[in-house]
This record gives sequence, C-alpha cells and structure tokens, in this order.
Amino acid sequence: MGGIKGVVILALFFILISSLSAFSLPLPPSNLEAQIVSPTHIRLTWWDNSIDEDGFILERRSIGESWVQIAILPPDLNVYNDENLTPGGSYLYRVKAYQGNYFTSYCELPSFVTTLGYPSPPNDLRGEAISSSEIELEWEDASDNEDGFIVERKEGKNWIEVSVLPPNAEFYVDSGLSENTKYTYRVLAFNDAGRASSNEIQVKTDSAEGELYLSAGCSMGNSGSFDIFFALPVFVGLLWGFLRRREHG
Repeated sequence: MGGIKGVVILALFFILISSLSAFSLPLPPSNLEAQIVSPTHIRLTWWDNSIDEDGFILERRSIGESWVQIAILPPDLNVYNDENLTPGGSYLYRVKAYQGNYFTSYCELPSFVTTLGYPSPPNDLRGEAISSSEIELEWEDASDNEDGFIVERKEGKNWIEVSVLPPNAEFYVDSGLSENTKYTYRVLAFNDAGRASSNEIQVKTDSAEGELYLSAGCSMGNSGSFDIFFALPVFVGLLWGFLRRREHG
C-alpha cells in the first residue's frame, strides 16, 4: 500500500512540475551591444536568457525623438542588423522578450551610438597657372574625418579623376596640360560615408610664347640679364644711325 502511495505522490509531483513549466515566464535579455559596421549599418547582439520566449521586440530612437519598434524577432535569435541608417546619425536601442501578452523588462544600450558622417566639403578652391602646362590648386581642409581628397578635372561633360590625395592635403599641381587652355576643376573630400565637393573653378594655362620670351635672357656678369628681343632693335637702330652719319658725313 505504501508503495502505491509513493508512486501516486511522485506522479503528482511530475504533473505539477510540468504544469509550472508550461506557465513559466521568459527572463529579460541582457548584455545588449552595438557594433558599427558602416555609416549606414549597425549590428546588435544580446544574450537570450530564456528557453520559452515567443520572440523579441527591438526598438530604436534618435536624439530628441520617441522610441520606434523596428523589428519583431523569432525566439532564440540574438542578433539583428539595422541597415539603411543615415550617415552621422545617433541611435539608441533596447530589446525585450515576450510570451503571449507578457513582456519582460527592457535591456537598453548605455548610450547613443553614432555612425560615421559625411566629410565637410573643401573650402575656397582656387587655382593659378604656373606655366603653359601646369596649374596649381589650393583649398582649405574643412573636415576632420576624411580618408583623403579626389582632384577632378572636367573633360566635356564628364568629370575625370586626376589624383587621389591623403588626408589633410591642401594643394595639388596638375601637369601635362595644353598651353593657353581653360580647365575646370573641383576637389572632393571622401570617406566611407560618401563624398563632399568643393566649389568649381576655371583656370587658364599660360602661353608657351611667353615662356620662350622669358627664357631668352643673356647673362651680363653682375649687372643681371637683358632680353635679346629688347637688345636687338636697339642695336639695329644704333647701326642705322651710324651708317646715316657716314653717308652724310
């Protein structure tokens, strides 16, 4: 008789445990973390502390805005990729588990996460011809997060990449150009978020004739140099005067 009673008690105990398990509530998730993958992508991970949740609810908010539900996730999932974000945006996240109409408390990030923003465009692009085949460009680096600069020159309706420069660069000399020709330039700061363009400018190269004229100087010791194109007419004039005087002399 005692043996039968013991079996009944044990059976009732297992029934009770099973009933309690059927009505157990999920525990809240913990250790929510955010990883910035790109300027438009944040990956979220957390610890799933339950075995009986129906899923997770993930929410996000920006500075000065209300919480917005961004995903309802299946049970046992502990990662979510939040994509198509605004570069340079700041975001706060929280996650909770649920079972039916029951919701656990939230697990929230301790602070906002800010993605990489666009670089500021270069300021005050200007240029000057320094020869018949070279133009020097200068600008002000107005950004503190650029990966570098791209110098572009317009050919017809299209922009052609001339050079890629390192961060903090503020000048470039474009060479191999045609004489007495107008060129249009712009400079772009860039990083993983995108590009930002400077103002556009037009610069005209010098004439090669001017360079030949300037290069025809002759040395006269310590007195400097004189231009042969200036001296030749003077010499011819003096010779002509001398011959005229002899003719009338």
